[in-house]
Order: sequence, then C-alpha cells, then structure tokens
Amino acid sequence: ASKQDRLMASRRSAVASGERREVIQAFESSVFDKEVISLSGTEEAIVRGGRDLFDKLPAAFQGIKQIGVIGWGSQAPAQAQNLRESLEGTDIKVKIGLRPESSSWASAES
Repeated sequence: ASKQDRLMASRRSAVASGERREVIQAFESSVFDKEVISLSGTEEAIVRGGRDLFDKLPAAFQGIKQIGVIGWGSQAPAQAQNLRESLEGTDIKVKIGLRPESSSWASAES
C-alpha cells in the first residue's frame, strides 16, 4: 500500500477504535516525494530534504505569484528570508505578515 493509503487506513483505524490519536490531512505533490511520520501520536505527511531540492522550488510553486509567512516569532523572519533567497531569480514574492494586535508588532516595525 502507498503511504497515502497507510495514512488513510491509520485515520480510519484511530476513529473506529476511539483512539485520541490525531492524523493530519495529507497533501499532494507532483514535484516532491513525501513520507508519513509520527510525532507524539500525530501522523503527518512531510517532505524531507534540503538544499538538494532547491532547484525544484519553482516547479513546486508554479502559478504562485506571492507567498505570505504569517508571524514574527523566533523563526518566521529567518524562514521567510530563506524562502526569498531560495526563490531568487523567479517572479515569486515572499512577504511576512502580522496581525496588528500581535505582541510582536513593535519588534516587526523596528
């Protein structure tokens, strides 16, 4: 059975047995290989990789003109910058967003 099939079977099994195990919705990708992992009783579909996959990003984001990263926590600015750099040479814009009432608003403005 495929990983997708195993994920769905696991979800049905957890629901049927009344387990409180959460299963995150799977995603589809025609560009990247995905795998299902278990984190603290939650099964998640992920893409594992690194710099060797950067050349696939334009194909993965085909048709996308802008990507928004929401938040200004410890990782969001760095992740947004990494994504900007990874998409350099494409027309895709990466912007970071924040709710006005966020406790990080002052930090984001500075």
